[in-house]
Formats: sequence, C-alpha cells, structure tokens
Amino acid sequence: MLYDQGQLANVYLDAFCITNDVYYSSLSRDILDYLRRDMIGPEGGIFSAEDADSSEHEGSAKKEGAFYIWTSKEVFFSSSF
Repeated sequence: MLYDQGQLANVYLDAFCITNDVYYSSLSRDILDYLRRDMIGPEGGIFSAEDADSSEHEGSAKKEGAFYIWTSKEVFFSSSF
C-alpha cells in the first residue's frame, strides 16, 4: 500500500542519515522508484494500492497473489547482497 511504502522510504532515509550507509539510501530509492513507476497512473492519478490478483498465463483466470509468487531461486538471489 502507498502509505506503507512511503513510511518505509522515510525510515530508510532516516537510517541513512544516522549511519551514512548507502545501503539504506539505495533501499529508499528503490521504493521511491517503484512508487513512481507503478503507483502513478497514466493521467497522473496516484494509486493507493495494487491488486495482487493476476493471471499466471495469458488467457487464464485470475488467481489470488499469482503476481507476487516467487520461486525459491528468486528469493535466494534477491537476498544476496
């Protein structure tokens, strides 16, 4: 949700200011990039949330959370930093 992401970005920026660790500023930038990319509509409206329902394959019925299902491999590689 939009307000969760906004609060997280702010907390990570605070952590960066306290620690001067660029990891925190990078996390904040990633969140803000996501908000700009995915949470602003084509006419400039701001979305408050995303629908987690999505089809796994084109033409199939929507399935709860299908868009956000990660494989073990994806989780492993995304957490390697």
